[in-house]
Amino acid sequence: MQDTAVKKIKAIYFDQGGVVAGDRIPLADDGRAYMEKIMAMTGIREDYKILKERLLEGESRYKKWGMDSLIEAPASEVWPRWMLPEVSSDILAPIAEELTLLYFQSKGKRTVNKDMKQVLQKLKENGYIVGLISNTWSRPLVHDELAAGGLAGIFEAVVLSSETGMRKPDEKIFLDALKGFNIEPENAAYVGDQPNRDVAGPKKAGYGLTIILTTKKLKPHHMEKDEHKPDIVIDSLTELLDIFPGNPGLSCPETDTI
Repeated sequence: MQDTAVKKIKAIYFDQGGVVAGDRIPLADDGRAYMEKIMAMTGIREDYKILKERLLEGESRYKKWGMDSLIEAPASEVWPRWMLPEVSSDILAPIAEELTLLYFQSKGKRTVNKDMKQVLQKLKENGYIVGLISNTWSRPLVHDELAAGGLAGIFEAVVLSSETGMRKPDEKIFLDALKGFNIEPENAAYVGDQPNRDVAGPKKAGYGLTIILTTKKLKPHHMEKDEHKPDIVIDSLTELLDIFPGNPGLSCPETDTI
């Protein structure tokens, strides 16, 4: 059954955090410089550690709302509603994207995982479409991380919740990623690290394969529910080259960003 599904795959999509890129490495100054920039832009005056804690709590509230609604709100709404509600939206809205980027940068640097570039290049050589589907409420962040990791332009499709307004595991974001490639959901595979959204979502969308990359955060009970059980579990990205040895009948289209 699995072998049959593998043979149907023409496109392989990846998650950003945890798969394409690893965990953030904390900064030497604990993000103080970025917090001070946020304070200068918003007029806030308090210890940077207090602000950082407040922003983490605000993001946590926003994430809960996003998980419940499966909606990705624009940064211009996130900041006055969840992050800094005491600051006027007239001040926050015009600078919201810049604030969001500074906030994520304050958390540390995230680099592309080992072997990722090699695996993507080989999959493309083997005839597969490669794409990225990621939840993020920053528009530029993922593109900046890909560029810094030498992956700019390597994906045929980059589909971000900040641009579509839909969050994983909403099946619509997975279906959106297929547009323009003349393929059916059963011809697509998704590689993620969190079963509750990276397995449940693609399954709802009818993807042919769901694959989970093991990380330190992954626990066996995360995959107990039927809707969270992946078709394949891998311990390293290079295993994908054994799973997908080639699809010679398919020619890769020109790179496009959705």
